[in-house]
Amino acid sequence: MSWDMANEWVIGLSTGGHRDWQMPTIAELKTLYDPQYSVLANGNDANFPMHFCLLFNSGGAWTYWSSENIAKAEFWTLNLNNGYDYAVDGNDESINVGVRAVRNIK
Repeated sequence: MSWDMANEWVIGLSTGGHRDWQMPTIAELKTLYDPQYSVLANGNDANFPMHFCLLFNSGGAWTYWSSENIAKAEFWTLNLNNGYDYAVDGNDESINVGVRAVRNIK
């Protein structure tokens, strides 16, 4: 999923009685990573688990888009298997990068 596709999905998201969802910052994504937990990602490969709180269901991508760009079409992503952040081409639809929506709680 490209960055634009992920952003459009988040903008249109209506769940939990809320419509004010947004893409997370890289700092917000990093709060999800916790190596003491392991859940299975896409493909259910136990050799490459995602490391985040067990409140989340297994499945999904290993890597997630952030709202922050580095260059014109490059955005920060976070890999929940190893906790590393990477710059990724936001126009590349062939890569398996997911999105997790967040919202500000006031």
